[in-house]
Amino acid sequence: MTKKGVVKAAAVLAAAILTVPAFAGHKPKACTDSVLCLGLVEHYDFEEGSDSLRLGSAAFGTFEEPGGQDIGNAVGKFGNAVVFTGTSTSYLTVSPSGNFGSMSYTIGVWLYPTSAGSAGQKQAIISTDAPNSRGETLYVENVSGNLQARWQVTLTDDSQLTISSTTNISLSAWHRLVAQVDFTNYDPGAGASNGARLKLYVDGAATTPVTIALPIKGGMSEIRLGGRPYAGGEWSYTGRLDSLDVWMRPVLPSEVSLDYNSGSGRAFPFSTP
Repeated sequence: MTKKGVVKAAAVLAAAILTVPAFAGHKPKACTDSVLCLGLVEHYDFEEGSDSLRLGSAAFGTFEEPGGQDIGNAVGKFGNAVVFTGTSTSYLTVSPSGNFGSMSYTIGVWLYPTSAGSAGQKQAIISTDAPNSRGETLYVENVSGNLQARWQVTLTDDSQLTISSTTNISLSAWHRLVAQVDFTNYDPGAGASNGARLKLYVDGAATTPVTIALPIKGGMSEIRLGGRPYAGGEWSYTGRLDSLDVWMRPVLPSEVSLDYNSGSGRAFPFSTP
């Protein structure tokens, strides 16, 4: 990928997350006192109670409820969390927007699943994977009765690449998932050793990275939280989500550990360090 291509793809993600103008009375919090503030595009606290909009805390992004639905809140990792009921209409969305595309970025979220579902069932945490615009999905899957994390992207040849964690995620407890695309050392002429990696962390622990052999496909789709925008295959999530962060860079392993903070996490706008 050329430097120009990376910049263009980065602009797609920024446009996807920051799609709305400022709302009256909404003032984002400054994030300056931690290394975790570097490259942070947006953070969601989900502190709005039962309001139809969930406003970004670091900038002016917004997630919206689907028409006619009321997505509730409950006790979160920090303050409130948004609650999803595992149905096809229980989600939040940024629409229209764009797939995350080929660039270096990191997504982090705290989740509190309350149902493992049936064997093989998948529950999408955040997704842009629509039928006519295949994208990305961070999800959990029921493997022999246990939930395990998966991070799937679509490549430019329309194949899908998945990194899978074997760490079991317990129900009714908070867990931090961090998914990452790292093109920092990408060399398109290096074949299987091109340096691009798909990475996944569960509760601060890294899964073995997966090599990205081709650029990741861009496209236009909604960003959906609590499911994926795929009619008949929504992979609806049951449980709570809190503290969603998007960085326009590959967060370092030491920073993932700093963010996880031995399970206590760090409330936005993150304290020093």
